[in-house]
Amino acid sequence: TKKAMITALEKFSDYENLKARLSGGQQEALEDIVQMTAYFCRRNVKGKDDGMIEGKANMQFVGSLNRVIARYGDLSPLFEALAVTMDYDTYWKELMKNPRIKNPKLVFQTEIEKALLMPAAVLGEFRARRGQDPLGAPVRDKEVDWLKAFEEV
Repeated sequence: TKKAMITALEKFSDYENLKARLSGGQQEALEDIVQMTAYFCRRNVKGKDDGMIEGKANMQFVGSLNRVIARYGDLSPLFEALAVTMDYDTYWKELMKNPRIKNPKLVFQTEIEKALLMPAAVLGEFRARRGQDPLGAPVRDKEVDWLKAFEEV
Protein backbone atom coordinates (compact mmCIF):
# COMPACT_ATOMS: atom_id res chain seq x y z
CA THR A 1 0.00 0.00 0.00
CA LYS A 2 1.04 3.60 -0.33
CA LYS A 3 1.14 4.04 3.46
CA ALA A 4 3.40 1.00 3.88
CA MET A 5 5.69 2.28 1.12
CA ILE A 6 5.97 5.71 2.77
CA THR A 7 6.81 4.03 6.08
CA ALA A 8 9.53 1.97 4.37
CA LEU A 9 10.96 5.01 2.59
CA GLU A 10 11.10 6.95 5.86
CA LYS A 11 12.72 3.98 7.61
CA PHE A 12 15.39 3.58 4.92
CA SER A 13 16.18 7.29 4.77
CA ASP A 14 16.62 8.29 8.43
CA TYR A 15 13.78 10.66 7.59
CA GLU A 16 13.52 12.61 10.85
CA ASN A 17 17.26 13.38 11.05
CA LEU A 18 17.34 14.30 7.38
CA LYS A 19 14.31 16.56 7.75
CA ALA A 20 15.89 18.29 10.76
CA ARG A 21 18.96 19.23 8.66
CA LEU A 22 16.93 20.82 5.86
CA SER A 23 15.48 24.33 5.52
CA GLY A 24 11.73 24.91 5.42
CA GLY A 25 11.46 24.89 1.63
CA GLN A 26 13.65 21.80 1.44
CA GLN A 27 11.48 20.03 4.04
CA GLU A 28 8.37 20.74 1.97
CA ALA A 29 10.13 19.39 -1.12
CA LEU A 30 11.24 16.29 0.82
CA GLU A 31 7.68 15.54 1.90
CA ASP A 32 6.42 15.70 -1.69
CA ILE A 33 9.42 13.72 -2.95
CA VAL A 34 8.67 10.89 -0.51
CA GLN A 35 4.99 10.95 -1.50
CA MET A 36 5.82 10.77 -5.20
CA THR A 37 8.43 8.07 -4.64
CA ALA A 38 5.79 5.98 -2.87
CA TYR A 39 3.41 6.62 -5.75
CA PHE A 40 5.96 5.42 -8.31
CA CYS A 41 7.00 2.36 -6.28
CA ARG A 42 3.74 1.05 -4.87
CA ARG A 43 1.86 -1.93 -6.19
CA ASN A 44 -1.18 -1.03 -8.24
CA VAL A 45 -3.04 -4.32 -8.64
CA LYS A 46 -2.00 -7.59 -7.01
CA GLY A 47 -2.70 -9.54 -10.19
CA LYS A 48 -0.08 -7.50 -12.04
CA ASP A 49 2.75 -8.22 -9.58
CA ASP A 50 4.19 -10.94 -11.81
CA GLY A 51 4.54 -8.46 -14.65
CA MET A 52 6.23 -5.94 -12.36
CA ILE A 53 8.74 -8.53 -11.19
CA GLU A 54 9.69 -9.07 -14.83
CA GLY A 55 11.00 -5.49 -15.01
CA LYS A 56 7.97 -3.27 -15.39
CA ALA A 57 8.08 0.35 -14.24
CA ASN A 58 7.29 -0.07 -10.53
CA MET A 59 10.05 -2.61 -10.02
CA GLN A 60 12.51 -0.41 -11.90
CA PHE A 61 11.96 2.32 -9.31
CA VAL A 62 12.33 -0.15 -6.44
CA GLY A 63 15.47 -1.58 -8.06
CA SER A 64 17.02 1.88 -8.37
CA LEU A 65 16.29 2.63 -4.73
CA ASN A 66 17.75 -0.72 -3.69
CA ARG A 67 20.98 0.15 -5.53
CA VAL A 68 21.18 3.45 -3.61
CA ILE A 69 20.64 1.59 -0.32
CA ALA A 70 23.30 -0.97 -1.25
CA ARG A 71 25.85 1.73 -2.07
CA TYR A 72 25.16 4.34 0.63
CA GLY A 73 23.45 2.32 3.36
CA ASP A 74 20.18 4.23 3.07
CA LEU A 75 18.23 6.66 0.90
CA SER A 76 19.28 9.81 2.78
CA PRO A 77 21.88 10.95 0.22
CA LEU A 78 19.38 10.69 -2.64
CA PHE A 79 16.53 12.36 -0.78
CA GLU A 80 18.85 15.10 0.49
CA ALA A 81 20.14 15.78 -3.03
CA LEU A 82 16.60 15.98 -4.39
CA ALA A 83 15.28 18.13 -1.53
CA VAL A 84 18.16 20.61 -1.79
CA THR A 85 17.96 20.76 -5.59
CA MET A 86 14.18 21.15 -5.62
CA ASP A 87 13.96 23.47 -2.63
CA TYR A 88 10.48 25.00 -2.77
CA ASP A 89 11.86 28.43 -1.87
CA THR A 90 13.94 28.55 -5.07
CA TYR A 91 12.94 25.74 -7.45
CA TRP A 92 9.23 26.59 -7.54
CA LYS A 93 9.89 30.31 -7.95
CA GLU A 94 11.96 29.56 -11.04
CA LEU A 95 9.29 27.24 -12.45
CA MET A 96 6.55 29.80 -11.89
CA LYS A 97 8.57 32.56 -13.60
CA ASN A 98 9.10 30.51 -16.75
CA PRO A 99 6.32 31.42 -19.21
CA ARG A 100 6.88 28.22 -21.23
CA ILE A 101 5.91 26.00 -18.28
CA LYS A 102 2.15 25.58 -18.09
CA ASN A 103 2.05 22.83 -15.44
CA PRO A 104 4.84 23.19 -12.83
CA LYS A 105 3.58 20.21 -10.81
CA LEU A 106 3.96 17.94 -13.85
CA VAL A 107 7.51 19.22 -14.40
CA PHE A 108 8.29 18.46 -10.74
CA GLN A 109 6.80 14.97 -11.04
CA THR A 110 8.76 14.28 -14.22
CA GLU A 111 12.01 15.42 -12.59
CA ILE A 112 11.40 13.13 -9.61
CA GLU A 113 10.59 10.23 -11.93
CA LYS A 114 13.84 10.72 -13.89
CA ALA A 115 15.84 11.14 -10.68
CA LEU A 116 14.48 7.90 -9.22
CA LEU A 117 15.38 5.97 -12.37
CA MET A 118 18.88 7.50 -12.53
CA PRO A 119 19.92 8.14 -8.92
CA ALA A 120 23.65 7.92 -9.67
CA ALA A 121 23.37 10.92 -12.01
CA VAL A 122 21.50 12.95 -9.37
CA LEU A 123 24.00 12.09 -6.65
CA GLY A 124 26.96 12.73 -8.95
CA GLU A 125 25.68 16.17 -9.95
CA PHE A 126 24.86 17.05 -6.36
CA ARG A 127 28.27 15.86 -5.18
CA ALA A 128 30.01 17.87 -7.90
CA ARG A 129 28.11 21.03 -6.98
CA ARG A 130 29.00 20.60 -3.33
CA GLY A 131 32.55 19.41 -3.98
CA GLN A 132 32.05 16.30 -1.86
CA ASP A 133 30.36 12.96 -1.84
CA PRO A 134 26.84 12.72 -0.39
CA LEU A 135 28.21 11.43 2.90
CA GLY A 136 30.35 14.53 3.41
CA ALA A 137 33.92 13.44 2.62
CA PRO A 138 35.87 15.60 0.16
CA VAL A 139 36.00 14.30 -3.40
CA ARG A 140 39.71 15.03 -3.69
CA ASP A 141 42.30 16.45 -1.37
CA LYS A 142 44.73 17.68 -4.03
CA GLU A 143 44.77 19.23 -7.47
CA VAL A 144 44.71 16.83 -10.40
CA ASP A 145 47.15 17.33 -13.28
CA TRP A 146 45.07 16.06 -16.20
CA LEU A 147 47.92 16.17 -18.71
CA LYS A 148 50.07 13.97 -16.50
CA ALA A 149 47.24 11.47 -16.20
CA PHE A 150 47.24 11.06 -19.99
CA GLU A 151 51.04 10.72 -20.15
CA GLU A 152 51.01 7.81 -17.69
CA VAL A 153 48.82 5.74 -20.01
